[in-house]
Amino acid sequence: MYHGGEISDFPLSATQTQRPLTNYVAEQLKHHTMASSTSQQNLDDLVWHDKTIEITQPVTSSHGQYALGLHVVLVHAERWRNADRRFVEITRRGILATLVHWNCAAARIALFADHVHFTVRLKYDVVPSELILAVMNEVCEAHRGLRIWMDGFYVGTVGAYNMQRCGGA
Repeated sequence: MYHGGEISDFPLSATQTQRPLTNYVAEQLKHHTMASSTSQQNLDDLVWHDKTIEITQPVTSSHGQYALGLHVVLVHAERWRNADRRFVEITRRGILATLVHWNCAAARIALFADHVHFTVRLKYDVVPSELILAVMNEVCEAHRGLRIWMDGFYVGTVGAYNMQRCGGA
């Protein structure tokens, strides 16, 4: 996902693409407000933000540099809504535990009554779809096997590449 701005040549530099995305994720709570102030406060309190994680920082291996930042959105099955504090805490804990297990890092997690946004920095040997499915499964297990998620998910990349750099229009 690219949010404007000029991109310089190598080495990769993309802090201008992370800022708009992390702000977008953070601002989502204002777009999805709850009728109950208690429920809204629960969601606000459980936002995860690790300012030390730079999701657009390239990962370097012996084969080159890789920009491996992702923005992920998981939606509850049937858009089922639950803003119970304990439920949301279990969801957040499951996401974080899976990312740690896969040696990945969450920069931001925003939880809502019917969906979740998170930004994550991957290691170059992690397959994004496998990681996201692992997150989905871990959260379901943490909720005692409850089918929480829709069958699909949204994932967008975050980094220094725009369509022109990739050879697009």
